[in-house]
Amino acid sequence: MGVWPWDDHSGVRGDPTGSWCTWAGSANRPRPCKCYQDARQSATESSASAPEASIVIEPLQLLADTKQAEIGRAKRLLDFHLDNSEVQAVDEVPFALPNSAIRFGDLAKLFEGGDRSHEANLWRLGVALFDEIDLRLPRGSPENLADRISEVRRKLALSKWLEDAVAPSVDHDLVSAPANGPEKIFTFLSGNQIDRAVQAAIDGGDMRLATLISQIGGSEEFRAEMQRQLDEWSKYKVNPLISDGYRRLYALLAGIMDVSEGDASRGADGCKDVIISAGLDWKRAFGLRLWYGNPFEHTIVDVLAAYASDLEAQARIAPAKPLPAYIEKPGKLAKEWTMGTEPSDILYGLIKLYSDPALSLDDVLRARDCSASPLDARLQWHLALLLSWALKKRDFADRDGTAYSAVFDGITSAYAAQLEEVGEWTDSAFVLLHLQIAETRGQALKALIHRHPNPSTAERAFLLDYCQIPQTWLHEAKAAELAAKDDVYGEFKACLEAELFERAHRLLLSKLAIEAIVRGDHALLKRLCGMLEGNEPEGWEYGGKVCHVSFRHKARSICTHLQLFLDYLEINEDLVRVHTQVLRSGSMPDPQLVAQSSRMINNIPRLIKLLPGIFPDKDDPRQRAALSDMLSSLAGLEADLRGKEVRGVRGMVSGDRLAVLQQVAYTEFERSVGVLA
Repeated sequence: MGVWPWDDHSGVRGDPTGSWCTWAGSANRPRPCKCYQDARQSATESSASAPEASIVIEPLQLLADTKQAEIGRAKRLLDFHLDNSEVQAVDEVPFALPNSAIRFGDLAKLFEGGDRSHEANLWRLGVALFDEIDLRLPRGSPENLADRISEVRRKLALSKWLEDAVAPSVDHDLVSAPANGPEKIFTFLSGNQIDRAVQAAIDGGDMRLATLISQIGGSEEFRAEMQRQLDEWSKYKVNPLISDGYRRLYALLAGIMDVSEGDASRGADGCKDVIISAGLDWKRAFGLRLWYGNPFEHTIVDVLAAYASDLEAQARIAPAKPLPAYIEKPGKLAKEWTMGTEPSDILYGLIKLYSDPALSLDDVLRARDCSASPLDARLQWHLALLLSWALKKRDFADRDGTAYSAVFDGITSAYAAQLEEVGEWTDSAFVLLHLQIAETRGQALKALIHRHPNPSTAERAFLLDYCQIPQTWLHEAKAAELAAKDDVYGEFKACLEAELFERAHRLLLSKLAIEAIVRGDHALLKRLCGMLEGNEPEGWEYGGKVCHVSFRHKARSICTHLQLFLDYLEINEDLVRVHTQVLRSGSMPDPQLVAQSSRMINNIPRLIKLLPGIFPDKDDPRQRAALSDMLSSLAGLEADLRGKEVRGVRGMVSGDRLAVLQQVAYTEFERSVGVLA
């Protein structure tokens, strides 16, 4: 009997008896003792009763919307850029050159006039802030006058854009607003719909309020008069007698943007503070500041600074933060991402970019500002092309003083990967054409094509005709695919079409030639060599070394692997026939046949010396077999010709003959050993 080898203490673990748990049963068939069996059964029952662990694999949502929706959005913009880009070779790699005349207005026209989507608003905002404005000033006008008129026109354009952008929100709030009450009037004003606000006041029978509203956002005197009215209400403590809706309207008339203070001194009879921008999204809160808060002569820069200052106020009275639309109104596919910084609406970012010359595109073009997904680079890329390349309004910080931006190339690569992920890999190729460094661009394009080695006819035409991808790159990708399938001959032909001659040589030597020699298919070997003839890459002269016709290194003619194969084939196919013709010619043989026969006979020792260098791997049985076949064939020919000499035709010298016999003997010995192994 003996103890369990894995038990290092007495009994079942924790057994207080202190006795060793021993084997039970016969000496020939020992079995565990009962204490172990009980413990094992208890453990099994516990394991069976425990809940089973499960792994759930869930695909990661990379984009903000469905695949088809994202493809449609991408196609709309990419088709425009395809029509407005020129592809040309730069450093022998195709490069896409966007038309520098494209503007935000061109992209805005891609959306219907009634489209109030976030993306449509984005391009229209770009028109208002960055596209050129015809000031219609006479030549020679003072520069400061042109600047001032330009600023006024920009502000009016921004105001018009903002009215259109918030119109859907205004209409939505009107549904729940009381008819012709102060809440409805304020809702109209939150969208700068002053005419409708005046009409609502008239319909409510409040002509005085209608008159005041018609002057909203006017002179400082008007604002001051409205402020005195508010002060009078506070002085005589009549605020509790006035509804919150009217107090909010009068505060807005006075240019107050944060809070209309109430009166808490009277307890239950007092009134609470009224937050002016309560319930408004950031665009309407910003609009209140633009339309009614700042004087008319203030610029967009002044308005933005005032709104930014309002954001820093107490959270209770501060206006809404400029959050992206997907956070303000989450959609069905909205996914929460944990990010280090809070995103900001790209619309707000463009206004900041216009207002602050010190801002770079890095500060504005962040993925989460443009899309619900931090992996969505679509809008980033198109905005970067417009602002940096076409309009030259701003650029990335790392392009300071240089022509290269790693940030832009990163966005380009990300967008290309995004398009490939949704199946639009040819569009991905077009995007990669915008990479700035030729080497990087070529590598990225080749990698993409290698992942899609079988393009359709339409895809192939797009790559070759529009993207100007070299046809050899497509053949190279096909060669890689065939190599993965172990289709050596197909890979060889594809390498030739791809002009990868060095790789084709390697395939010929390492696989194809060996196969043809072992099979005895000299016609195939000759055809393969013919396909490569004239395309020998540099450095392949017999492994990069010079081959010498003479053993004493007197002749300096260079030979290649192909030439060795061709010489071998010629000797095998023609030597016996030519030599026989010479012998039959008697004492006056044809000089040309004599020269040909002599050349082939003299080549035999040279080939026997050089052929082992083509197949140097003695551990490879295929190489050994091929080399043995070739040397045996040459030795056999030499034996057939032994002693047969004709005037002008010299047989092999005794030293060469001895070397041949030694080589053949060694080869045969190796083959015998290989068969036995």
